[in-house]
Amino acid sequence: TISAVATTALSQETSIDVTWTAGTDSSPAATGTNTFYVACVASVGATCPTGVTFNDGRPAGQTTTTVGGLTPGTSYVCYVVAKNWNGAEVCSLASSAVTTAAATSAAAPTISSVVSILDGQSAVVTWSPGAVSAPAATDPSFYVACVASAGATCPTGLTFDVARPAGQTTTTVGGLTPGTSYTCYVVAKNWNGEEVCSSGVDLNPFYLDTNSVTVKCPGVAVGASFTLGGVTYTKRDRAGLDALVSSANEADLVTSCTTGVTDLSELFGEALGGSKVSDPATFNPDLSSWDVSSVTDMNGMFYVRAPPSRVLLLLRRRGVVATRAASARSEGRLLTFGSVHPWARRVPERLEQQRAAGARGIKVHPNAQAIAPDHPRAMRLYHHCGELGLPVLWHCGPVGIEPALGRYL
Repeated sequence: TISAVATTALSQETSIDVTWTAGTDSSPAATGTNTFYVACVASVGATCPTGVTFNDGRPAGQTTTTVGGLTPGTSYVCYVVAKNWNGAEVCSLASSAVTTAAATSAAAPTISSVVSILDGQSAVVTWSPGAVSAPAATDPSFYVACVASAGATCPTGLTFDVARPAGQTTTTVGGLTPGTSYTCYVVAKNWNGEEVCSSGVDLNPFYLDTNSVTVKCPGVAVGASFTLGGVTYTKRDRAGLDALVSSANEADLVTSCTTGVTDLSELFGEALGGSKVSDPATFNPDLSSWDVSSVTDMNGMFYVRAPPSRVLLLLRRRGVVATRAASARSEGRLLTFGSVHPWARRVPERLEQQRAAGARGIKVHPNAQAIAPDHPRAMRLYHHCGELGLPVLWHCGPVGIEPALGRYL
């Protein structure tokens, strides 16, 4: 006798709990451990099932059996079938009708960012899952893919291989072709195995090189911009860089992606000479993110039409702070050298200041400092360096920043 039927609390879309009591046993008793069978069938044209495989034992009293594998949003009636002594089936009356809860579809995942890594060969997709379907899909229930942007559509017929995350997560997609435009998707599995796709998000064509400093943008059109790490970078060619130098636009120089630029010769020459920048001593953009992997000519990039004293001022202001900071971050892998002009006043005191600031040696640049390396003043500098235990390095050969006199030393 069936006394109650109701959808199962935790799976109302696909399961029904049937509460029932066994009737009087046959005589002789039915053989076997399992002598009952509980089933729910669609209400329309329902009849008691026959030819069943008995799978429930005789209960001592009232009991509840959960019938699963049902279809969401469907009306069912349930039966309990008993096994007679001769194997015949004895069926209960049909239960009252009960309707399983309607299924709810999984919500589409959301992609928050797509960033290129490893020279454009891979992409890191940051995403969050949408609401789970009811009934829930079995894991793995997600798939992340990046497809060529031209005519891009969400991929279908795929193999789900990512388990549902608790919240926002990242997935790395490899096998990409550098310089190619991609659109990335996250696909969720619905309760019935159907695919629920996120909106496509274009792969950020700007990315950090493996050194985590250099910004690269191969295959990107000049003038295109993209935000990377909270900073908006713009692809620029040599003409664009010249315009920024001419206007002393440090902010845009710092955020320029220079991938593909081959010629940086005399880029800052006129600017440091005073014809384009009103105060060249303060013109100090941080160019550490520039990609110079394609550059073939840096001749005279920092050529200075100025006296040696001004050259030293510019070099000191541009480089000392950045070099010390880099040395501090390197944990001993980068050693900094300072410089004191042999004609400077109070040479011993200045050398002490360099050593106190972290210099591990002294660099002498005869061409730029316009002094012969064996000049008595230079020899005196070396003597003081020896007393302080500071090794000396010399730069040999022209670099394009030395004054005219220095080229002949």
